[in-house]
Parts: sequence; C-alpha cells; structure tokens
Amino acid sequence: MLLLALLAVFTADATGDGGTGFAIVYTLLFVVIAWLWYAVRRQDSEEYMQVTGRYLTGMIVSIVVMTGTIFISPEARVVVWGVFVAGWVIGSLLQARMEGASGVAPTESMVERFGLFTIIVLGEVVVGVVNGLSEIERTAESVATGLLGLVLGFGFWWTYFDYVGRRMPKDNRRSTIYWMLGHFPVAAAIASSGAALLSLVEHADETRADAATAWLLAGSVALLLLSLIPLIRALEDYQRLQSLYRPLSISLMVGAGAALLVGWWRPAPWILVLVLATVHSVIWFF
Repeated sequence: MLLLALLAVFTADATGDGGTGFAIVYTLLFVVIAWLWYAVRRQDSEEYMQVTGRYLTGMIVSIVVMTGTIFISPEARVVVWGVFVAGWVIGSLLQARMEGASGVAPTESMVERFGLFTIIVLGEVVVGVVNGLSEIERTAESVATGLLGLVLGFGFWWTYFDYVGRRMPKDNRRSTIYWMLGHFPVAAAIASSGAALLSLVEHADETRADAATAWLLAGSVALLLLSLIPLIRALEDYQRLQSLYRPLSISLMVGAGAALLVGWWRPAPWILVLVLATVHSVIWFF
C-alpha cells in the first residue's frame, strides 16, 4: 500500500520528469509482489506449481524490463512500457488457451470486486467535472457541460451494470481470463473520459470542442462500448440470453461507430457531451 501510494504520486508526470521515479517504485512494487508469490508457492499444492512457476517467471522478466526503463529517455521509456503492457496481455491470453491450466476460478466475490473497482473508476468522471467547474468562472455553458458530463458518467454506469455487472463469467479458465482482461479497457475508457470532461468544462464557452479532447472523449465512449462485447460473450448468461445479447452486441458496435462520428463532427462541448450521452441512452432503450 505504501508503494502504491507513492506510485500514484509519480503517475501524474510519468511520461515526463516523474518517469524515473515511477519506474523505480514500479520495479520495487513488482519485487514485493514476486516475493509474496514465491512465499505462497513454497507451500502451495503441487497442482498449482506449473501455473505459479510461469507467473513468477513473468514477474522476474518484468522486474528486469522495468529496471532497464529507469535509465533510458522518457520517449523510449513510454514505448517500452507500451510493449510491456501488451506483452502481459498477450501472455495472459496465451496462458488462458493452455489446456489443463488451473488457478483461476470465477467466484461471486471476484465479480463483486470487479464491479466495485468499476464504481471507483467512475468517480474519475465526477472528479473531472467538479475540478473543471471549481477552476473556472461558472457560466451557463460550463455548468451545462458539467452536468451533461455526469449524465454521460451515469451512462457508463448503467451500460456496464445492466449488461455485465454482477453476472458470473463462464466456469472455465479461458472465459475467466478474457472477462478479467476485458475490464482493463473499460476502466481505461472511464478514466480517460474523466480527463476529457475536465478539459471540456474548462473550455465550455468555445464554439467547437478541441480536436484532441473531442477524440479522447468520443474514443473513450467507443472503446467502452466495444469492450463490453467480449465481456458479454464471456458471461455464463450469454448462452441463456443469446436472443438479447446478440442484437445488443450489434447495437454496441453501432453505438461505437456513432461515437466516433461525433468526435469527428466536433461540435460545441455541451452538444458533444449531450450527443454521446444520447448514444448510451439509445442503446439502453433498445
């Protein structure tokens, strides 16, 4: 917990001057996690030795990679981090495809915790709106943009919990891993939306939304909608509710396309947020 708190301090400027500190703390965090896994493995059941052995190998490689990023330039560091994250995701997917692998089983407790994590990340939308309104002179446009931003956050909330939240993934390793990994882009989309809403509220009086901010928010909405599709397919309920989930998946893809069109259109901030919230509403009514 101490390392995670310190890591959060360096995260804000991880792509700049804080990158070295971020890499150092991240490396130390992985050392602690690897040691904890090794301590468990020393007294674990024989059936899990193969799984924990592969995981520990991945942790050791990660420690070496992250240690190396301490000494390189910020530009190169970000590229290595991107490859590092992609490697973990691909490695997890390959692990899920291996026959006879064990060690991960879906439980109601796990589902509840992933739902709680999603709720916590949704707080970033509220924080983005509140921070934006706190730092500027309040106008009709800024207040409207902020309140509509909260409605968009509510859209994230009902979209996730109506279709995925509190539903068990299928009781096999592959589906469980896909379900777990599928939450990463969902969390990333929600968090980046909070950052985009902060910028939109601060520039609410402009006639057109900033291009980068518009694409960030619209792209985040599209990413969230598309990320729900593999999550849905990994659910235990998918087979039982195919008549619902199949057309819903199509509507999610259409909604993602509509969100990207809104980002390309780039209207005034309050209109941008309103239309994106409407996209969520249309899918929900469907």
